[in-house]
Amino acid sequence: MSNFEKIIFTAVGVLIIVVLIVGVIVFRQQKTINTLAGSATVISNQAAVQSSAQKSGPPLTEVIKQFSGTIENISGNQLTIGVKLPDYSKPKNPEKFKNLTGPINVADDDFEIIDKKITVNTNDKTVFDKKALAELKVGDTVLVFSDKSPYSSSVVTAEKVTSATPK
Repeated sequence: MSNFEKIIFTAVGVLIIVVLIVGVIVFRQQKTINTLAGSATVISNQAAVQSSAQKSGPPLTEVIKQFSGTIENISGNQLTIGVKLPDYSKPKNPEKFKNLTGPINVADDDFEIIDKKITVNTNDKTVFDKKALAELKVGDTVLVFSDKSPYSSSVVTAEKVTSATPK
């Protein structure tokens, strides 16, 4: 065998080894890419499940159980409070909520307002913060944490009443 043939055989052998090594590297990378793509699919499926679970939960107006307003009447253990609740079903600017592709910042003043009178019953379990029931007067502003949503009921029982009017 001549030197030329030895060089050709060596070059072909080295070339075969290089091709095998490159093939193994590409195979491993493809396997890693497929694994990552599978994880992304699982994550997107989880997001879809969470999204559908959120849609099946109670509406926002049932979840909200706190409100603030001005005391209009005090009778025994009952307070009548005038409240202004945002109507989340009636945005002031509907165009802001069309064709959303991601989260946006919204505030209560982005929605129409519902004026409502709420009768707040208090009992021995009601916690009064800053002012006791006897210290409250008509015209005071209070924050009420209640057992029911002010959207669904005009009569609630207070769990906590915080005076927003200084002593």
